[in-house]
Amino acid sequence: MIIRLESPPDIAETGAVLWKIPAHLMPPLPGTLSARDIEFRLKPEFHLTVFGRAEAMVFVGAGGAVRLTQWRDAWRQLDDRIELLDELWLLRKQDPGAGADHALAVACRAPAISVGRRLLSTWTGSDLQERPPHITIFCVNDPHGIAIASRDALLERCVERGSWGSFGLAMKQR
Repeated sequence: MIIRLESPPDIAETGAVLWKIPAHLMPPLPGTLSARDIEFRLKPEFHLTVFGRAEAMVFVGAGGAVRLTQWRDAWRQLDDRIELLDELWLLRKQDPGAGADHALAVACRAPAISVGRRLLSTWTGSDLQERPPHITIFCVNDPHGIAIASRDALLERCVERGSWGSFGLAMKQR
């Protein structure tokens, strides 16, 4: 399933740079999901994280606003497609004392994110790691989901990969 977004990513209240996805562009999803003996709730909003909080600091302070404007202008020239794949990730994060948290995310192909990250790396001389593109669709405790900022984090937190159907969901256009 392909989603096209006309607006560029923006800095969220958290300080991260997010590419927000309106709910009406996502496949129809139930408000709750019971899977793998876990009771999930639909996330209140959907997005792809382009830059985490620390990475987005280049857009703050002296020259930050100009850099952000330049980056957004460059972003508008990139491929604005997001392809939702038939691959869901069951994520688990264990916090000492707080127990386990779970989330369910859909893997995506989003070429603009890789290109946009490389562009900023070149401009700033920083080495930004590849961020596995995904959209968290269901959570258990934390409505923000579980952060997957690198391939290592995905390997550490992904306890199962499966199709939409294997989790009792269908990927349909609205």
